[in-house]
Amino acid sequence: MLFLSVVSGRNPAYLFGQPVHAAPLIRRLGLEANSTAYMLVESGRATTPEEVIAAIREVGARPLAVGGGLRTPDEVARSVRAGADLVVGTAVEQRPDAAYITEFAAVVHEAVPRPL
Repeated sequence: MLFLSVVSGRNPAYLFGQPVHAAPLIRRLGLEANSTAYMLVESGRATTPEEVIAAIREVGARPLAVGGGLRTPDEVARSVRAGADLVVGTAVEQRPDAAYITEFAAVVHEAVPRPL
């Protein structure tokens, strides 16, 4: 089970409120919880998503998944070069044909400076 924290300044209840209420229930049920953060990064801000990815990668040793709003192979490649280990692109969800997915996979393999 992913124990998800939504990192967003818009609704602090998702950051601390809901996880605090859910933790005792998860423990009582004996579920294994894997802590996961879901960070909302909006375009139009002073910081780019790639800068956020790189900053998280610099301090975190856990696998880093990035997704939501990735619509082009270039956006996917920039995310991987910034430090993403796993990329889920919105465009692939909306257009799941093999040739399109292959194009996205190719840019990931080209962008990866390290073994997957």
